[in-house]
This record gives sequence, structure tokens and C-alpha cells, in this order.
Amino acid sequence: MTLAEFATHLGVTPRQIRFMIAEEILPSANKTGRSADAYGEEHALSAQRYLAFYRLGMKPASIKVLMAFDDAVPIIQSPLGSRQRVPLNILARTHLKWG
Repeated sequence: MTLAEFATHLGVTPRQIRFMIAEEILPSANKTGRSADAYGEEHALSAQRYLAFYRLGMKPASIKVLMAFDDAVPIIQSPLGSRQRVPLNILARTHLKWG
């Protein structure tokens, strides 16, 4: 999706997306042509994680440090013991058992 579509999908402005890329919170867009950019699932997951922290009141610099440690992001453990990653915007709204 384009920058405008991606921003609309996340509910933010294109300027905020460019800020996240400049701060290396999001990877650069995938080039699909001479001047066309494409944002995919990898971008959406990173942006949603950043926005979940931001909406909880964390400062951008703190979020950047936390997101640098991808393995330190909480993982939900199901009753059967399997592990799966869950976007932090869901974690922020849900009471979870940390595994």
C-alpha cells in the first residue's frame, strides 16, 4: 500500500510515518517502481507496536530502545503451552498471563 493508504490504515498522518522511518522505528518502504513505495505487513506490525506504546504515554526515544530488543517483546502463552506473538495494541487492552 502507498504511504497515504498506510497512514489511513493506521489512523495517523503520513508525516508521522516518515518520522518513524527517519528514526529507524520502521524499515524503509519497499520500492515497487521508479518512485513508488509499498508498505506491507512487516511495516504494519512495527507501526502498530510503536503506536501502542506511544498511546500508553511512552516517549518516542524509550519506545525505540524497547523495540530494538524484539525478543524482549511480551509473548502470550496459550493454555496448551504454544507461544505466539500478539500486537502490543492488543496487549495494552487485555489482561494477560505472561509466559
